[in-house]
Amino acid sequence: MKTGQFQHITLQQLEALVHLVEERNFSRAANRMNISQPSLSKHIRNLENFAGGSLLERGPQGISLTEEGRIIHDYACRMLDLRSETAAAVTRCRDNTCGSLNIGASTIPATYILPQVISAMQQQFPGIFISLATGPSAAIIEQVLAGTADLGIVGRSVSDRRLICEELWQDRLVVAIRKGHPWDDGRRLNLADLGTRPYIGRCKGSATRAVMEEHFRDGVRLNPVCELASSEAVKEAVLAGTGFAVISEHAVRREIDYGLISVAEIQGLPLTRSICLIYRKQLRRIFKAAPTGTTATFRNICRQHAV
Repeated sequence: MKTGQFQHITLQQLEALVHLVEERNFSRAANRMNISQPSLSKHIRNLENFAGGSLLERGPQGISLTEEGRIIHDYACRMLDLRSETAAAVTRCRDNTCGSLNIGASTIPATYILPQVISAMQQQFPGIFISLATGPSAAIIEQVLAGTADLGIVGRSVSDRRLICEELWQDRLVVAIRKGHPWDDGRRLNLADLGTRPYIGRCKGSATRAVMEEHFRDGVRLNPVCELASSEAVKEAVLAGTGFAVISEHAVRREIDYGLISVAEIQGLPLTRSICLIYRKQLRRIFKAAPTGTTATFRNICRQHAV
């Protein structure tokens, strides 16, 4: 027997064998499958041809399986069970009762916005598991393009013909200073004053850095003393007195409320930027075909969430 012949076996042929064994009668097995008896007999003959030998024995007590037949019947039952489990899993996914999502997000939405979104998702659909990866916006874009993230949420608009970019929320970038900083006196400064004090910057690939470079490309000079990889690190550096930072208002809202950080009034600031949802273009068709699917549901909850 050539094992390569097994690749031609179909689920319907295996189903015919399972029903025939259960019913012990060709006519009843055919009725159960809603096919004719000759069609069922043909499925069994084809299955035996691909298996390379007889699978059934006929005797006074009816139909029984040969040794090879018992092996194939055992695996056929498992395959049919897996088919049923697959159908049930797909149904649960469409009903949002289970499933999983891989989300990639830049540090501001991942740290200060998405925990609330995930909480709302969990309350409505507790069977859905969400994995959240955090990194610079440039890295999140690459994850979405590579398919390792189902959806991405980044701190800037993205122009890439392979992606759909939808604006979710508006974010304000403010000049954050430690309490007692020389600028913490209520006066209003000019953009030129930004170059007179140490500046804490974000690393390359950050959406905050991209917005800063875009806004200040016409000659505003800064005095950078360090570049840090996350908004939390930047905030800690501000609290330590390293310098000032231009950072999302979301990141320092709690410290402002506690009186640890102030916002300096700078003419031309705060800056406003968009926090956007990105996904591959292929998903647009899926959203239309299955608007209640797991990914579509998370997208809708994000769009409904106020910040």
